Amino acid sequence: MAEVIDFTVRKKQILAKVAFEPWERKFKAKFSYDTSLAELENRVINYFLPASKPVLYLLQNFVTRILYYSSSTSRGFYDLDVQRQMLVVDVSIFLIDQFRFEAMYRLGWVEDFEIRHIPILELVLYFKTRYSLYQQIAPDLSPSHPLYPEYLEASPLDQKGMIRRLVAILLQQNDKKP
Repeated sequence: MAEVIDFTVRKKQILAKVAFEPWERKFKAKFSYDTSLAELENRVINYFLPASKPVLYLLQNFVTRILYYSSSTSRGFYDLDVQRQMLVVDVSIFLIDQFRFEAMYRLGWVEDFEIRHIPILELVLYFKTRYSLYQQIAPDLSPSHPLYPEYLEASPLDQKGMIRRLVAILLQQNDKKP
């Protein structure tokens, strides 16, 4: 009997192999098409917290490989037109935010959030059609966080700002780690 091949899954497997290859070299770990933020090791999450040149390079390379991979051409970020470069930068910044929210979740600062359970490959592949609106969304502050009473009194916009201000504290704590 013939084997049925799901081409959508197969395409994602191929994209993941190409896109995660630099990550696998860097982190000496395995990643797949269904790897989500929630499944990543702390050392991987911590690496992506600062928006440094090496982090941006790795993320832009990752996003470019997913969005613009073709078996006939291997295009890099700087080979793309400006509009495509802007999309790659937007997705990369979005991913940095999500890594930061994941770190805050692991510290118990924010509540569970939907994006942490979605495969990273899908966050990139479907960014424009499904996930770009999440650029405007931050997870809720955890009731166990000391600022929670203040958070409850704040407007939704100020609540989002409070979460964003925690990034500076997160980065300071991450810098102090050996």
